[in-house]
Amino acid sequence: MEQKNEAKFFCLNTEIEILLIQSYREFSLEFFGLLLEYSRFYLYYFYMLKQDEFITDFLDASTISALETFLESEQTADTSADKIATAFGAKNDFSKTNTNDSEKLVTSFKNNLTLLVQKTWVEKSDIALKDKLLYQLNEFLNGTTWKDNYGLFLELINQAVFLMFGQKPDTPDFAQYTLRIDPEFGIFWWYISNLPPKTEWSEEKCRLAMMLGMYFLANY
Repeated sequence: MEQKNEAKFFCLNTEIEILLIQSYREFSLEFFGLLLEYSRFYLYYFYMLKQDEFITDFLDASTISALETFLESEQTADTSADKIATAFGAKNDFSKTNTNDSEKLVTSFKNNLTLLVQKTWVEKSDIALKDKLLYQLNEFLNGTTWKDNYGLFLELINQAVFLMFGQKPDTPDFAQYTLRIDPEFGIFWWYISNLPPKTEWSEEKCRLAMMLGMYFLANY
């Protein structure tokens, strides 16, 4: 199946490259730009299909379905979050975490991720990013709402993973790579990569989404 998908991707990628070259020669730069954006979206969609196929080797169907339900529904967010949490080694009543335990989780997350980043050697060109990340981690969730920090949460994790692995983590190829070398981290990244970069979720759903990611990194 994987070899078949790779062949399809190669053909698809080649066809898109031909279209881009033709549009650049025959049409305006504006049209070329639109086609380029369309091709990126199409390739990303294809990558996500590959990732969805690959994750079935590591997770049962009910957990995969729980994430789909969590992303789409406010009403069943608690139940879905509890199911996803068990894949990270948490108890199945994760959504009922009280305020005191939530605060402890945030502290553990910030401390552990700060330590991971501090211990990570980076190229000179990435030192500024590392310093910025450490500063933002220190300020994260200081007197502000979960909803207000949702975007920053994803940004912090993406930046930290980039520094730790030395490659951009925003492709399903990276997800497959992490599943092969570290299945537990790979499952975590499958979860994170499926979260929308921006959302209008409620405060409670943002809290659940972020706490699921925090739980794994607080214990990583």
